[in-house]
Formats: sequence, C-alpha cells, structure tokens
Amino acid sequence: MEASDELTLQEKQKTLEDIHTALWFGIDYFEGEKIFHEFLEEQKAAYPDAYRDFTA
Repeated sequence: MEASDELTLQEKQKTLEDIHTALWFGIDYFEGEKIFHEFLEEQKAAYPDAYRDFTA
C-alpha cells in the first residue's frame, strides 16, 4: 500500500470529529421532533375542535 493511500492521523481525527458532529446534529434534530410532536398532542387534547381537520 502506498503512503498516499493511507489517511494521516490528522485526517483520521478530523473524520472522527465530523462523524461526532453529525451524530449530535441528528440527536438534536430528533429530540426537537419529539418535543414538537408532544406539543402537538397536548394542543390536540386541549383544543380538539381546532385540530379536527388535521386528524380526519
């Protein structure tokens, strides 16, 4: 294997940092979706007539 085919330690660290960042963005996104869904469910329970068109 040629040296140019191998990732340097710095490139490996950068790749791991990018993966770590992407995972946290994903976690934050789905946590936000969960909170929003819970909010909608509370609103539907509190104001059933207002959400009738969306639940049919």
